[in-house]
Amino acid sequence: MGIKPWTNTDQVILATPYGRGAVLQTSYNGQAKCEMNEIELIDWAKPALTRGRKKPAVLFSPISFPPVDPKIGDEVQSIFGHGKVMEIREDRRLVVRISSWRLARRSMVTCYLSKDSVRVIRPIPVSRMNIHEKIQHAQDLKASATTSFSAKLYQEALVLYAKAVDTVRYVQHNTSSSNENRSSGCHDYLLQ
Repeated sequence: MGIKPWTNTDQVILATPYGRGAVLQTSYNGQAKCEMNEIELIDWAKPALTRGRKKPAVLFSPISFPPVDPKIGDEVQSIFGHGKVMEIREDRRLVVRISSWRLARRSMVTCYLSKDSVRVIRPIPVSRMNIHEKIQHAQDLKASATTSFSAKLYQEALVLYAKAVDTVRYVQHNTSSSNENRSSGCHDYLLQ
């Protein structure tokens, strides 16, 4: 069972010789007669190559680099939608919490997938999330903030709490919204 070919909007994370990178665009180079990938370098893994200069932000390459192996916490794309890797089991199966759809009563969907059936992607920006994804993202940020607060990392906790509030600040509801959606989008809900 394969996954759909990736698009530039998915921004698959690739393993380049210089660390993780995301394909920004692919274009045809008429002079070289090949496709050229424009890859944003996310994790610059070769600081010795810069020799005191600013790290390069973009790599232009005709090489198609392989996708990175997923780690816990990575956003992934699968045939079931996008989600987050919650656990990697001993049998090398990934426990993925799918965020792009839900079951009845908004129950979370958890899939147990092989590493070959997912691709690591850049996290979905808040602006592209639906209301439920925004609420879940805010709850995840709140949980991280609570952990930081418990560890007495107050500045880090404050930043995370602020991001959680900003995530749901402009969530709009209409007359057909359920009470669950309305209460979940409230700032008071996040601060419980």
